Order: sequence, then C-alpha cells, then structure tokens
Amino acid sequence: MNLYRTYYLIVGMAIGLLSTSAVAEQASIVTKISKYSVAETMDRLEAVAKSKQATVFARIDYTEMANRINVKIRPAQLLIFGRGKGAPHMIQAAPLVGLSLPPKVLVYEDLDGQVKLSYIIGEHIKQQHGVKDRDSKFKGLTGMLNAVTDKALE
Repeated sequence: MNLYRTYYLIVGMAIGLLSTSAVAEQASIVTKISKYSVAETMDRLEAVAKSKQATVFARIDYTEMANRINVKIRPAQLLIFGRGKGAPHMIQAAPLVGLSLPPKVLVYEDLDGQVKLSYIIGEHIKQQHGVKDRDSKFKGLTGMLNAVTDKALE
C-alpha cells in the first residue's frame, strides 16, 4: 500500500465518511484553504472553539500516529469539539446521529502542499441518518462550523 493511500485510509476511518476521492468535490463537505501550517491552523481552530465555550474532546495528530508505525504521511490533524447544545436534540430525533457528532474538523496538507481544513455539514448528517425534522439544529451546526473555521483562518 503506498504512502498516500495509507494517509487517506487513516483519515477516512477517523471521520467515517471520507474516501480517497477529492474532498473538495463533495457537496456534503466544506473545504477551505489555510495560509498557515497544519499545526498553526489547528492551534487557531482550537483557540477559537474554546473561546466559544466549546469543549475540545480530542485533538488527533495523524502524522504523529503514522510516525509511530513508521508510515510517512503529510501533516494532518483532527479536532473533535462541541458545546453540546444541539447534539442532544439531533440524537433525540435519531440516535445514530451520535455516530456523526460531536463535529470534527480535519486540517491537512494536500498532495500539492496546500494546507486545507474540511468538515461535514449538518445538513448531510441530517440526510445521512434520515432525520425528518430538527432543521434549525442541523443548520445551526453548519453555521457554527462555518463561523469557527472562518475565524481560525483570518
């Protein structure tokens, strides 16, 4: 298995929905370009999330993880965070929504060396789990992710 395929396999398993296809082409995933390094983008993202009173549940450094098993990948980190205000309402509508929450943001260096961040929008989670209501909660999730990531990229 080549290095880049391994990278995508690790990332794909972690967020449960990514494949080896181009992330930016998927309508359910928002991808933004960062002018900062992966580590600095992640530091900024974590700081903004905390400033919004979000709990940071985990910060996963895939590069460090890969290094432990002697696999070289491009820099990649995942932040799992949330405030817990919308998730209970969404999980009430469909318990399996809990597989997609709390929200996650992946910060990574692509094959061209460009740093990007990506996340799954709330509306996709709603559709994926067949939720028929709670529109405002899922839109709120997307709005929060948009605001936090925009602020981190300033």
